[in-house]
Amino acid sequence: MCHFYAKILDKLPERNDEYMSAWILAMLLYFPEDKREYIPAVITTVLFVLSAFAAFRLIQRQSKKEQKKTEWLYHQVNLKKESRKQDEH
Repeated sequence: MCHFYAKILDKLPERNDEYMSAWILAMLLYFPEDKREYIPAVITTVLFVLSAFAAFRLIQRQSKKEQKKTEWLYHQVNLKKESRKQDEH
C-alpha cells in the first residue's frame, strides 16, 4: 500500500492546492496488489444491496396492505352514503 502512494506522491505537482486534490484522488483510486483486500468490500456491498432490496420489498408489502385497507374504508363510506340517500327518498 505504501509503495503505491509513494509512486503517486513522486509525481505530484509543487503547488499546494494541486497537491491536495491529487492526494485526495490518490486515496480514492487505490487498487490493491493483493486482491484479497477486495473481499470485505464485496461482502459489505452484497449485504448493503440485499438489505436495500429487503427494505424495498417490506415497504412494497406494507403499501399493498395500506391500499387494501383504504379501498375497504372507501367502499364502506360509499355504502353508508348510498344507504343515507335511499333513506332520504
